[in-house]
Amino acid sequence: VGLITAQSNREGMVMRRTRTVSLDDDGVRPFITLHVQPEDSERTARIRFEIIDGNGAQQYVHEMRTYLRDGEMNILADHQLPLAESTALQSGDWDLRVYVDGTLIGAHMFTLSPSLTDRFRRFEERDADRRDSADRVALKDQQEEAPLSLEELLRSRSNRSG
Repeated sequence: VGLITAQSNREGMVMRRTRTVSLDDDGVRPFITLHVQPEDSERTARIRFEIIDGNGAQQYVHEMRTYLRDGEMNILADHQLPLAESTALQSGDWDLRVYVDGTLIGAHMFTLSPSLTDRFRRFEERDADRRDSADRVALKDQQEEAPLSLEELLRSRSNRSG
């Protein structure tokens, strides 16, 4: 049980087998390698792929009919889950489940990572928050350390005694 991601670049389409998936990838397609016994071969089976997000919601379901042959078979889903910069998908730990004729035969946990753009945006926001916080502390320190005029000292003294 595994995943193949697809990503377009200047050289064309690059596909790779992976355990980690990013929202920078164009899409992800599940696959399974079956070892079909002779008694289970020479028939059509229903293969079902499900991808479930970290919240337990199904994000991808694909069923297909496949003719089973004796021996090892690599079965790749006909369709992919589109990813590229999707705002609806949340990063985290996801699950891939594969069923043959309604029986769960494999599960695979994988991580969906945010896109590089989203990661940079988060770092920039965090840095901006830190800068704003540091600026507020520095301004407060400046206000506390600023020398008071004679008039301000007398006013504060008369407020305390009055």
